[in-house]
Amino acid sequence: MAITLRLVGTFKVKDKFVGLDVPRLAARILAWAKERYPSGLLHTSDSPGDGVHFFWMLFHEAGEPIAFEISTQGRIVVEADTTPVGPGYHDHVCTLLDELSREFRIAWPKSPTAGDDTPDASYDDSGHFFKRDWAALEQSFLSWIKNVADTVLSLAPNTASVAIRLSGDCSFVAPGDIHTVLGPRSRAWVRQVAQMPHVARDIFPWWSRDWSPEHDLNLALTMMWVHLPWAPPRTDTQLEDLTRVLELLASAHAADPSLPMPWAEWAELFEITRRIDDDTGFEPPAIDPALVAHVQDLAAEAEPTIGYRRHPMTCRDLPGGWAITIPGQMTRDFEDDGGTWIAFDDSRTVRFSSLTITAAPGTPPPTLDDLSDGDIATLTPSQNASEPITWSSRSTQGRVTVSAEIDPDGNRAHVANATIVVGWNLGMCTVTFDSIEDRDWAIEVCRSCVLLGGSGEEQ
Repeated sequence: MAITLRLVGTFKVKDKFVGLDVPRLAARILAWAKERYPSGLLHTSDSPGDGVHFFWMLFHEAGEPIAFEISTQGRIVVEADTTPVGPGYHDHVCTLLDELSREFRIAWPKSPTAGDDTPDASYDDSGHFFKRDWAALEQSFLSWIKNVADTVLSLAPNTASVAIRLSGDCSFVAPGDIHTVLGPRSRAWVRQVAQMPHVARDIFPWWSRDWSPEHDLNLALTMMWVHLPWAPPRTDTQLEDLTRVLELLASAHAADPSLPMPWAEWAELFEITRRIDDDTGFEPPAIDPALVAHVQDLAAEAEPTIGYRRHPMTCRDLPGGWAITIPGQMTRDFEDDGGTWIAFDDSRTVRFSSLTITAAPGTPPPTLDDLSDGDIATLTPSQNASEPITWSSRSTQGRVTVSAEIDPDGNRAHVANATIVVGWNLGMCTVTFDSIEDRDWAIEVCRSCVLLGGSGEEQ
């Protein structure tokens, strides 16, 4: 259930493009977009295919990238899901496609085509690309959120928090019945939306057609709620996100001082910036001391609350279809081998890998005891490991041991090694931590590993 747009167009001068280097054409389009939208275009990427080239443009952190595909036959396909961002963003995508048409002589269809599931299908769930009816576009988003509210109300009252179109592979163990890109809402709010959908306009960060300072503020708030880890940056991307949020907040406040700024969180971001030191290798973003003093004065004694990543998050991007729950402030990545998922902060590291065991037909799935006979060398516990802690739930079996080891630099570290078995699927989780006080936490991280879609998944 979403508001999506898909168009199949053609370049009007086909012969100019047939047989030419399609990646070169994609590069021209991306270069034009970066020049046309120097501050609005957040990220781009591209990937070659067999006779086609794919590329993406991201204009808002609450949404998914706009996907493009062009072929050597002069065909271009664009797909965009604008649901979580709002009607203003949907209109922006339509305007972008109009400008692409003029700049690169692309002929888009003038009306929807039949058969949404066919390769040549063109449609706009809101109808806006073909009709340009702003009132109808707004109503499409209000109808969508009313359907969402009705669906949420049909769930049992004790259902865990429901996320409404949060992008990414994580959900958050955070307060609130409903998690939106602009913060949590209550079940009472959902009941109100079911009766008066316009109440929900405040969860769409890009509602209005024209730019306003509120647009910059909402983009900053989206990143603060969903993306920022509320810790000094550990990667280039995190530094870029921190810098951008600070710029957006300053821009919004300068353009409209009456906007309700997140003073406490803004002051906290200045403090996080101050904590960036030479050891990180990062150059902290430049900040105006007068602005810092102004924000700190208005923040007073207010307690910062914005940020889902202040709370635990359940990550579903692990190899083999597994999930794990870790602190939201941790940074996630994959190691160079591509098969080991890693999350880390300043003193703790979590690694996870998986495999599927094959056996002759009719062989029963293995148990932990079967796997502890030395058949898999990586499962052999350290000689100084603690007595194993085991658990089971439905078809899931798990075992974790904790040991103290010396790393290559001669530093003492604590290591929790866990093996989790679900049928023929094997998960291996290793948690390294500096302080013995994190022992129970490390064990709980291992115990949180579940196989998604399997009978061992927590509901």
